[in-house]
Amino acid sequence: MTVLELPEKLVLNHDDIDSDHQIFIELIDKILGADKKSFASCFNELVEHTQAHFNRENELMTQTGYKAIGEHKGEHDRVLGDLMRFKQRVDAGSFAFARAFVKDQMPEWFHTHITMMDAALVLHLKSN
Repeated sequence: MTVLELPEKLVLNHDDIDSDHQIFIELIDKILGADKKSFASCFNELVEHTQAHFNRENELMTQTGYKAIGEHKGEHDRVLGDLMRFKQRVDAGSFAFARAFVKDQMPEWFHTHITMMDAALVLHLKSN
C-alpha cells in the first residue's frame, strides 16, 4: 500500500533533497505495512532518517545564507518534536497513536512542506 508518492510536480530537481524525499516515502509505507513486531524498528528508522534529512537541509541553508532559515528550521524542529513524542510512546510499546499520526498527518504535512518550503529552498540553492 503506497500512501505517499513523489509525483513529478513534487520532484525538485535537487538530487540530495529528492533522494531524501523518496526515502521518506518508502519509510512511511514501510511503517504503515509493519506488524506489531517490526513497527518500533520501522518507526525508529523514520525518526533517524528524518533527523539526518533535516540536518542536511539545515546545513545547506546555513552554508548558503538562506534568509528563511528560521521559519524552515522551525518547521523541522516542530515535526521532529512530534516524532520524538511519538517515539517515546512507541518505545513504551504503544503504537496506535504513532501509526495514526504517520498515516493521517504526515502525508499532508509532507506535501505542503515540499511545495512551500523545500521548493523555495531549492530555488535559493539554484540561484546561488
